[in-house]
Amino acid sequence: MCIRDSSKSVLRPVVMNTKGRIEDCPDSISVDFANKFLGGGVLEHGAVQEEILFLLLPELLVTRFLCDRLGDNEALLIEGLGQFSEYSGYSSSLRFEGPYTGSGKFDRSVIAIDALPFSSGRDQLMQFHKKPVLRELNKAFIGFNVEKHQDKENVRKKIATGRWGCGAFKGNAQLKFIIQWLAAAESGKELVFHTYGDSSLDNIPSVVKKYAGKTVGELFTQLVNFDNYFYDSLLKDKSRATIAADVETFDTL
Repeated sequence: MCIRDSSKSVLRPVVMNTKGRIEDCPDSISVDFANKFLGGGVLEHGAVQEEILFLLLPELLVTRFLCDRLGDNEALLIEGLGQFSEYSGYSSSLRFEGPYTGSGKFDRSVIAIDALPFSSGRDQLMQFHKKPVLRELNKAFIGFNVEKHQDKENVRKKIATGRWGCGAFKGNAQLKFIIQWLAAAESGKELVFHTYGDSSLDNIPSVVKKYAGKTVGELFTQLVNFDNYFYDSLLKDKSRATIAADVETFDTL
C-alpha cells in the first residue's frame, strides 16, 4: 500500500465536470471503469462506460486477446488510440451517431482499473470497511502511476474519471471520489471528475474546499477511521435504513 497516514502530499484542487464526458477531456488520460476481464460485455450486449470506450477506440479490443484477468495489484495503460465514431445515449439508449470528425490523431491514452463489485443490502455497505477501501485505493494509485514508468518526457498530468464502480457494481459515488482524489494527489496528478448528473456528488466542492491545503495522510486517516462506524453498526445488526441514512452524511468526513 503506497498511501499511508504519514503521506505529506498536499491534496490538490479538483475540476468537477457536470456536463462533459470522460473521453472528451483534452490532454488527459481517460479511466476505463474496467471489468476484471477487460472489455466486459463489449462483444455481447454490454453498453456502459467500458464497452462504449472499446467501441469508440476499437484498438482497445486487442487487449481482450493479450491480457488475462486483472489482479488486485494490476492496472493497464493503453496508448496510441484513435477515435473512430460518435455516439449518444447510454446502455439501452446507446446510439451510433456517425464517424468521428475530430483530429484523427492516434494520441488517446486509457488506464484500465477494475473496481470491486458489491451487491445490495449489507454487502453494499461493506465497501466502507478498511480492507475494500485499501484495495480500491491501491488499485487507483497503481493506475494513476503506471504512466510514470514509461520513460516519457511528456507525462500527462490530468486524470479524466468519474463514478468508477458506481453503476452495476453499486459503489458509493462519494466514497469513490475520495479514493480517486487521494490516489491522484499522491500521484501528483490533477483530477478531472465527471459527475454525469449524479446529485449525490453536489456536495463534493464543499468537501474539496474543507480539505484545501491538508495532506493525503490527514484525509486517509479520516477515511480509514470512518470504517469503524460501519463495522460496529453491522456487528450490532443496526437497521439498513439507519446505516443508509448515515451514508448520506459521508460528506461530514
